[in-house]
Amino acid sequence: MEKISPKMAAAFGVGFLGFIMAAYSYNKHHKPEYADNLVNTFNSSENDAENDAENDVENDVENDVENDVKKDVKNDVKNEVEQSWSQFWKGEYENIKEEKRSLK
Repeated sequence: MEKISPKMAAAFGVGFLGFIMAAYSYNKHHKPEYADNLVNTFNSSENDAENDAENDVENDVENDVENDVKKDVKNDVKNEVEQSWSQFWKGEYENIKEEKRSLK
């Protein structure tokens, strides 16, 4: 034992900690309650997958309708914004012209 270097001692310590953690994990995951929970979770996920397949068609239709409505609204808003900006700058330009006239 006198010839063991600090590096070897650290390696043994890390290995021992790894063994302890693996043993703890094994015990935790092999309890009967944990296994039953895994089986229940797996079964419920299969049922959810079947229900999701039926809901996918409905969701696709809803998404298509929403996308169409969003596009229409976006185009309408874009047109209104373009018109309002053009009116804004037209008004600003006229204000500048009037200020220049009033300064003369």
